[in-house]
This record gives sequence, structure tokens and C-alpha cells, in this order.
Amino acid sequence: MDSYFQSGVLEGKSVNIKYYTVRGRILDLTPDSLPDYYLVIMGSTTSKESFRNMTYPADKASVHLFESSSLIKALNYLAQSASLRP
Repeated sequence: MDSYFQSGVLEGKSVNIKYYTVRGRILDLTPDSLPDYYLVIMGSTTSKESFRNMTYPADKASVHLFESSSLIKALNYLAQSASLRP
């Protein structure tokens, strides 16, 4: 956990902040010690070329706020749905 919201409707709620320089499909979660929220900041999408020796700009293309327990439930549902496919 990184911090707590200091004011507003989320005051006192814990938050884990994730910053990814490029838009990807992975979110580093901590299921054993979930914060109340994840604040995810992502950079732009990159080409599918090799990432070796690449420099990424420090832009912020999108910001997302996820309520942790709802996110985990949705991910578990998707994982179960995928495992049921023939």
C-alpha cells in the first residue's frame, strides 16, 4: 500500500499507486494484502516491435481507479469463464 486518500468521499481509504510507462495488459496486484483502491497511471501504447534498447517517454495517457474487491471478483470471474471454454 502506498498511501491513503486525504479528503473527499474516499478519505481514509488505502490506495496502491501503479505507474506504467507504456500501456500493457498486466497489473501487479497484491491479493494477500489488498488496498481499498488501485490508482493506475499508464503511458501510451507502443508498437509491437522489440522493447530492447527502447526509451519510453514519461507521458500519462490514461488514469484509472479500481476498487480492489470488485476488481478481484471480476478477474476471478473472467478466469473461471476462460477455463470453462472448450
